[in-house]
Amino acid sequence: MAVKNNRGVTLVELLIAMAIISFIMIAVGGVMTSNNSIFRKSKADLTVQTDAQSTYNRITENIMQAKHVYVEGYMADIVTTSSDDGTSTTASAEIPFDKYKAGQEYTAPINLTYVKLVSAADAFALTNCDKSLTAIEDFIKAFSATSTTYSDTQKNEFANKCKNALASTCTKDGKFCLNAFVNKVRYMTDSEAEEYAWYLFNVRSENEYRASSDSSKAEAKYSLFLDVGSEVDGTNIFNNIYVTKLMFEYETKLDDSTDRDQVIEYYRFDGGKSLYCTTDYGTMTYQATYRANSDYDIIEGPYTDDLNYVIYGGNYISGVKAQLDGENDGIQLDLYFVDNGMAYTSQGMVTLRNSYVLHDAN
Repeated sequence: MAVKNNRGVTLVELLIAMAIISFIMIAVGGVMTSNNSIFRKSKADLTVQTDAQSTYNRITENIMQAKHVYVEGYMADIVTTSSDDGTSTTASAEIPFDKYKAGQEYTAPINLTYVKLVSAADAFALTNCDKSLTAIEDFIKAFSATSTTYSDTQKNEFANKCKNALASTCTKDGKFCLNAFVNKVRYMTDSEAEEYAWYLFNVRSENEYRASSDSSKAEAKYSLFLDVGSEVDGTNIFNNIYVTKLMFEYETKLDDSTDRDQVIEYYRFDGGKSLYCTTDYGTMTYQATYRANSDYDIIEGPYTDDLNYVIYGGNYISGVKAQLDGENDGIQLDLYFVDNGMAYTSQGMVTLRNSYVLHDAN
């Protein structure tokens, strides 16, 4: 006959079992915690990448359609560096952005010049027009093919005024800008002239957007897109521009009407981690005049807050770098993002679809 054993579990056996179960739970918990950390980091990384790519796509898709472009920012010099083997390299000075944390100090010497970049025709108009929209429209229409409003003497005075308003680095003179402007507006219709005036009015109405610690310096003169590069040994080398403000105008369709609506879009890179986007809509009425339209709200606010930036000489330099090929209407645009120790860069060359945007027709 079998004898039943009812002695139960000893305290030692119970402790051993509890210890084994604890080790198993700790191991499982560690794996779950690790997986959760990996998941959270992957999600954060994906958020940065998605934010970066969508921001870049938004800017490039719209600027590709631009008819007029205006750029402000800090231009780095083109420098030649020698290596130990005796070879030398010529390129624009470049600011590195930390891969893990925004807002790092950059102390290496680099010469940055604040610039306001325009085409030659835009430079002529901006330096000779009054600030009111009506005055700008009248100035443009006065240079139409049939107009004799201004004498050659007056035009030469305008050219000299433009020359004095250009940066010392400009290789073109006021007469070149005058000819570029005349060629641009000579055959414009009234509606085209009013559209162009609206764009110039917005440029004139905006204050410089340089870093606050740099704002006490004298207002920058206009520089030309054609002058942000040099030819070295047969190769074109373009200056790096660390952009503070980007403005451009393009056409879009806001409703079911046959009219093409005009949009002026601003991107302000405030030197911190934010990119501010303002979109100002104007529509063409039945009278073919371009005006701001209150039916479409102005969109304004932070578009992204993951931009990288560095602090140099007390100034905040945003991670938005551009190289402008004025002759070929091309813009190399690099955007540097960082968040949660994850860095991401969106970059590429944008070729504007409209001719003679960054340079001017002969």
